[in-house]
Amino acid sequence: MAIVVLLGVIYANIYNDIATTSEFTSTNDDLPITNKFMEYLPFIGFLMAIGIGAAIMIRRGGIQGGRY
Repeated sequence: MAIVVLLGVIYANIYNDIATTSEFTSTNDDLPITNKFMEYLPFIGFLMAIGIGAAIMIRRGGIQGGRY
């Protein structure tokens, strides 16, 4: 899960650097949904990783542990 968040942070920062350049400013104004998505990309990746992990745990029958 940490890798997903780390990659999200890296991609969001790279997009932010590109979006603030003068060549991309006019195109950036035409993409409000993409801007919001990239702004929250690490959080979205975190939620997706938790959701996928929960789905895998439910499908396998939960956490199996020893009983005392």
